[in-house]
Amino acid sequence: HAIAETGSGEEVLAGMIVTDKVIRLEVTKPFDKSALERILDLVQHATERKAPAELFIRRFARIYTPVVFLLALSIMLLPALVAAFHPGFDYFFKDWAYRGLVFLVISCPCALVISVPLGYFGGIGAASRKGILFKGGNYLDAITHVNTVVFDKTGTLTTGHFQVFSMEADTVSS
Repeated sequence: HAIAETGSGEEVLAGMIVTDKVIRLEVTKPFDKSALERILDLVQHATERKAPAELFIRRFARIYTPVVFLLALSIMLLPALVAAFHPGFDYFFKDWAYRGLVFLVISCPCALVISVPLGYFGGIGAASRKGILFKGGNYLDAITHVNTVVFDKTGTLTTGHFQVFSMEADTVSS
């Protein structure tokens, strides 16, 4: 964790912690206009921006889960109808309920339905611990297609020095 040094008249960001001295601050912006509020807003709304894989899993689960539940219920109850019309067929609810529940557990899509969104949340969380903020799972997917990253080490964009002294290219194997 880096500790920022600020001098008199310099801007202090919301969330900075002073550890070694007493300081006096003048608030120039309300909290809702601060960078911290914008970051919090981005993090809170990141779940609304779904990646295509997440959207597919949701559509899949919306159909698959009720179908599996109805099939499990059928495994439990249809043999009772067969036993009603065929007296030689022995129907024991406990046995057929067990079979229906086994079918339900085996065909449950929980691992698939839960793992995809959790993978995206895990990726967004791991990136945020490294100081990288993704607005949502769709941006996490988009970053996988990046093959070139350009850094402004000359200060051209950050400090206004509009002269490039040298350029270097480095290739990274994937």
